[in-house]
Amino acid sequence: MRSKVLVPGDDIAAAIITGLEQLARDGITVEDRDLLVVSEKSLAISQGRSVPVADMHPSRLARVLSRLVTRSGTGVGLGHPSTMQLAIDEAGAPRILLATAASAVTRPFGLRGVFYRVARNGVNAIDGPSSLNLPPYDTWATKAPLDSAGAALRIARRVAEHTGRHVGVAIIDANDMAAEVLAATDGVSVTDVLAVVADNPLGQSDEQTPFGLVRRVAPAAVPVLAGAVR
Repeated sequence: MRSKVLVPGDDIAAAIITGLEQLARDGITVEDRDLLVVSEKSLAISQGRSVPVADMHPSRLARVLSRLVTRSGTGVGLGHPSTMQLAIDEAGAPRILLATAASAVTRPFGLRGVFYRVARNGVNAIDGPSSLNLPPYDTWATKAPLDSAGAALRIARRVAEHTGRHVGVAIIDANDMAAEVLAATDGVSVTDVLAVVADNPLGQSDEQTPFGLVRRVAPAAVPVLAGAVR
């Protein structure tokens, strides 16, 4: 579902409803038990959790620690002073230092993700500036959204009020390498959501599609042969 470029303070539920209205004009109407998947970054931006890197003043600790981060092909992660500073702001310097030490100790044993498991506080969902992002967010850094579970529930209620349909909502953090469900409304299967978003269908560059409508369809009937095989 396409959307305008969201900015801090935007009503994300209204943006989703606008997307559903566009789908309806294209002949696709929302149904009960459909699933809405919502990019965590779009939610975070609407909550004012994104800030221009030019307005940030990373500490010396953030600059030092960011140089220790191995960057992936999907973005800078915490390998930028601005995003490391956001991590420090969210989790606190002592926990980030503990996470760094734990990661250094366990990495030789092939253990991955230890840093984020120790850091917690939504640090794994922090996004940095990247040429893959639509302007102006190619030069902004974004924290994880606040109260993803509450946001999912509010979105579901707004959609029900507007359409009369009861849908599930999942807030997802996905890129071309991995996906995670930050929160989902009752009845939504996290396993099913991860299967749907495994190949990152919303994209992460100029697609401008931060929302998706998912519908379970019945498997095609198996043709019945006219004669039985003996």
